[in-house]
Amino acid sequence: MIFKIIKVDDQLQLGKLGKLKKSFFSLKKDDISLFHYQQVKENMYHVVFHSNDEYLLGTKKIGNQTSVPFSQYINFFFFSNSSYCLIESTDQVYFDEIKNYILQKTKSKVQEYSLEKEDFHNIVNRLGGFIKKMEYSDGEEDFERSFTSIDEFNKINDEYSIDYISLNNEEYFISIYKSGKVSVGNSDEEYLIDFAEVIVNELEKSFS
Repeated sequence: MIFKIIKVDDQLQLGKLGKLKKSFFSLKKDDISLFHYQQVKENMYHVVFHSNDEYLLGTKKIGNQTSVPFSQYINFFFFSNSSYCLIESTDQVYFDEIKNYILQKTKSKVQEYSLEKEDFHNIVNRLGGFIKKMEYSDGEEDFERSFTSIDEFNKINDEYSIDYISLNNEEYFISIYKSGKVSVGNSDEEYLIDFAEVIVNELEKSFS
């Protein structure tokens, strides 16, 4: 599963999502609605947004002739003790809709977050494992390295700017991008909850 790291300006306001009526169907064709809301750990909440959409079928010359209803579900983890959140990475259009929905319902603004040097250090060292591939830059030239130890990563991270890293952790592949995207090859609910908590905790350490 792929997540995007975001920040909100008032995480306590996100609790208002739990007071919204949950609905499988949106009132309007393009609306976002709240499908699921649950506290999964102390200070940690899991939300599922539902977006109504349509597949459009037709031809180049005739145009769209048929529409087929389509539902998109987007997972969202937020924390009452942190402004960092993880949202399932989908199309930018869905992300923008959810961002506006959160602002409308909670008055909390959402911003995409890019990883800093210390973020990479904290997350990679906490996850551990074996680094499969790493891409980094000195500002002028790009470099790539495969099969690297955590110690070697730390040295490179001190001197260069990390753009991407993939590692094998507990038999699962994890990819981390400077843009704030993180992916993990596991969709088990309990694992994802723990994974999201680890990422957010390590981001908090960067500014403690």
